[in-house]
Amino acid sequence: MDVVISNGVTGRPVDVVVDDVGLSDHYLLRWKVDIARDAPSAVTVCSRPWRRLDVELFRSELIASRLCRPEEWPTGVDDMAALYTDELDRLLDRVLRR
Repeated sequence: MDVVISNGVTGRPVDVVVDDVGLSDHYLLRWKVDIARDAPSAVTVCSRPWRRLDVELFRSELIASRLCRPEEWPTGVDDMAALYTDELDRLLDRVLRR
């Protein structure tokens, strides 16, 4: 109710109609709500052909990657997360393309 009365979202005043319906000491409040929504935006989806994943090939590629060479790991958390993402993307793209 506070949101309808203050209407801080749209910035436009809300016309609230107060009706005494005579049934009790409470009143009926009515107002109009603009429920029109913007059309959803298009979402681009990227997928991989997981059925073609050769687990043994992926395992060997992973063992040879920087992810399994701690001496090449960056020291920062953000850099480590980027390494993880980049290496896995590269490995999966290469293994699933075959």
